[in-house]
Parts: sequence; C-alpha cells; structure tokens
Amino acid sequence: MYHYIREGDEAYPWFRYLHIEDFKKQVSYFKHHYNFISKSEFFNSIEQKEPVEDAAILTFDDGLIDHFEAAEYLAAEGLWGIFYIPTGPYQTQKLLDVHRIHVLIGKYGGQEILLTLEKTLRESYIQNEYVDKFEKVTYARQDNDAATKQVKQILNYFLDYQQKDDVLDVLMQKYFPDEALLCKDFYLSPTQIKSMNNMGMVIGAHSVTHPVFSRLDYATQNNEIMNCFKLLDDFVPSNSIKTFCYPYGGDHSFNEDTLMILEKENVDFSFSVEQRDINAHDLIHKKQALPRYDCNQFPFGQASMGLKRAEMMANS
Repeated sequence: MYHYIREGDEAYPWFRYLHIEDFKKQVSYFKHHYNFISKSEFFNSIEQKEPVEDAAILTFDDGLIDHFEAAEYLAAEGLWGIFYIPTGPYQTQKLLDVHRIHVLIGKYGGQEILLTLEKTLRESYIQNEYVDKFEKVTYARQDNDAATKQVKQILNYFLDYQQKDDVLDVLMQKYFPDEALLCKDFYLSPTQIKSMNNMGMVIGAHSVTHPVFSRLDYATQNNEIMNCFKLLDDFVPSNSIKTFCYPYGGDHSFNEDTLMILEKENVDFSFSVEQRDINAHDLIHKKQALPRYDCNQFPFGQASMGLKRAEMMANS
C-alpha cells in the first residue's frame, strides 16, 4: 500500500512522503524477492479462492497526482497496480479532510496547527464515545510527534463530521485561502485516470469523502460507495474490475453494514490494512476485507520525515 510518492518540497518542510527514487528501489527489491503476478493471475486467485505463494501486487490510495508518475514507471517495467480513487474533490474543488490535515501539518508542523486548533475548538466538540473507541487503536504504527498525532486523532476521529468540516474550513481559510487552486494540482485529473487505465492499471473506488465508515449509518455508507463507483464509471467506462478499499483501513474503520453493501453491489474484492499475507481463509470468508502491508514494512519504504523534523532529530 502506497500513498504519497514524490520528491521533497521545501515549501512543505514537515510533509511525510516516500521519495520517488526509494519507490523505484523498493519495486526492484520486490522483483528480486517476490513474484509480481499478472492481473489475470491475481483475479483468478480471487475467483478460485486460492492464494499464490510469494506473490506481490501493489496498491495506491487517495488518487494523488503523484501516482501518475508511479503508474508510468510501472508500465515501463511491465508491471501493474491498483489505484484507489476518492471522488469528492472532483465535485467540491476542495481537498479531502484527510489531505487538508496533511498539508496543514506538512507546511506548518503539528505544534503550530495544534495551537491554532485549540483556539478554534469548543470543548463540547470532542465526542467522548469516539475518544474511547479510537484513541488507542489509531496511529499506533505511525512515527508521529505527539502534537501531530493529537491533531490527527482530534480531526479524523474525535469530532462529528459537521464540526470537523467547520473547524477545517477555519484552518484552511487561515493557512490556505486558495484551496481550489491547491486542489487542482493535488489529485489525478480524469484524463490521467483514463490514461492510467489504458496503461494497464486497475482503477478502484475509495469512497467519496474518505470517512471512517464505522462511524456512518447504513444509508450514508451506501451513498459513499455507490456514488464513488458511479463517477469512476464515467471516468473509465471500460473498467471491468469492481474493487474497493477502506479509508484509513483496519478493522476499526468499517463494520458489518459496509461488508453488506459491498456484497450487495457485487464488488469483486476489497482491501483493508493488516500486516500479513492473504491466505485461503481470507479469500473464502473475507474477500471484502483482504489484508495488505504498508510499504514501510519493507526495505526502502520508510517515509521521509520532512526537512524540519530531520533537523530536529539531528539536533536532539
């Protein structure tokens, strides 16, 4: 599983990303230690419910503009990947909330954003039931400083969605008043998505607004999934594979309603996040919650910590 793959940007000294050259090194590592299987082999494995030993496929979340260069590289190497696209930004011309948080922290640092957030929040905004449910299970594997982790937990998990939107609107207006222009250069364009499909990449759905599905009622979850697939069908009418992956990932991020909707919509398979191989039990009983590793579990996959954080670590 990959997210940001890019070169460093001095304008975002706190931004976490995988450098494009490290991505290429990691692909080479996988080539030498695993078997990159073809699309037909992987889809047959899903259909026949039989895992392929020592096999690897690559997945990419969030529809980031970074992924076009990654797709071109894979195509040149005779490889393929699954690219999961959230569709909300194409309709709102705004960054998804999760990416608003990334650019805020990436440009100004967790401490600065936490101080502004504390001035903006009302105590009543924090939902204690969400704190109890999500505090211990979120960001345990990420190497965040304390302020950054707190900002992410508050904004991604501890507020209800209307309050979250209101608070992020205030923060973005303060720090990024030209959000529509930022959005235009942040995500893949529909033309790029179609081109990637023509290169042999698979285009999958990643919801409309990138929410935590386990916090939504059935009807809202259904709309998030169906409307995402509908817009992607407009972008890539020839797409024959119907696949989905959960925003945030992990068992806490979805529930039985989510699984029911995916089955009802005849989704071929879906990915969660769980640090282990796919096994036969998954293919038989859990094809809508297949495990996958984060790229940082393997050599060359460690994210850059950003220039500012690197300076702090060097001086500590």
